[in-house]
Amino acid sequence: MKKISNIDYFVNGLCTHCHDVKNELIEFNQFHFATETAWQKEDNTLAGAIDDLIKKYPEARTHDIAASYAWDSHLNQVKYPAIHRESLDITIFNFFENQLNGLCQILSGCVESKVELKHLNGKGIERARLYLTKVVDFDLSNLNPEWSYIKSVNELRNQIVHNGGLLPPRSRSQAK
Repeated sequence: MKKISNIDYFVNGLCTHCHDVKNELIEFNQFHFATETAWQKEDNTLAGAIDDLIKKYPEARTHDIAASYAWDSHLNQVKYPAIHRESLDITIFNFFENQLNGLCQILSGCVESKVELKHLNGKGIERARLYLTKVVDFDLSNLNPEWSYIKSVNELRNQIVHNGGLLPPRSRSQAK
């Protein structure tokens, strides 16, 4: 059994690490909300402008007016939000993986072991979890439902990254 020797949450940086991670996640959430709100506002402004034009011109021109703004509507409603959401998904997952590795690094100074994160097989979050469970001896079994979700997000992230932001038809149904 490994022995965790010197966890001093203030000296080893663990307290600051956890605090910084929490604050960064809050900032991601605020950024996401502000961005989504801005697009909704922009879309509402565009819809209002289209409605105003439709009121000015004969009903026979309604289709032409709507069609002339279709691309702008597509950008506000589909393209820009999709770019933002894909980017945020990738960014948050990369942040999570980096912070998990940072946690392992902090805890490496608290456990009596010569095994370092880089010595373990695997990569990313799986290697970090292996380190936490096998080297630091954390019992993460109560996190299995969350871990299953995190792995699904990782698969989604990989699909986005390796398929130009598009999910293959099979993955779309699995992503729900």
